Amino acid sequence: MSQDLYSILKKEKSLKKIITDVESTKLIQKHWDNIFGNLAKNLSLGYFKNGILLVEADNPVWVTEINYFKGNLLEKIQIFLGQYKKIKDLKVAFKKKEKTIKNENKDTKMPLQILNFEEAIQRENKEKRNKGYKLCPTCNNVFVTLGECLFCKNKTNLS
Repeated sequence: MSQDLYSILKKEKSLKKIITDVESTKLIQKHWDNIFGNLAKNLSLGYFKNGILLVEADNPVWVTEINYFKGNLLEKIQIFLGQYKKIKDLKVAFKKKEKTIKNENKDTKMPLQILNFEEAIQRENKEKRNKGYKLCPTCNNVFVTLGECLFCKNKTNLS
């Protein structure tokens, strides 16, 4: 008689909480659109652990919205989980999206913190050139829209 791994693990008493969390997560994923309605596309499942569901929102406004309707959502989720699996709390967090940084040949997604200081300055300078900024004709260090930078103007005024 062959058994799948899930069936074997399910019988292990020490894994009961983990199995319950996995089953609850599957049910929540299955009914995601029914639970969150129109907001479902703006949210993602963070985790379900020990009866606590973490939902990640792609906009801070949705965090407030979900918290406002938390009681109703908990009741709705409990209906889908049934009587044997309990939800204790619903937490919502804002999840920042990764920014796309244009590389010379391709787009890559990487958080801005990964860029070293020199790369960040180079990217900023490139964006300024694209917006029509030019280097100060006197010092050739600071980007300006017209004429000299403030440093050179002040130096001229003080002389």
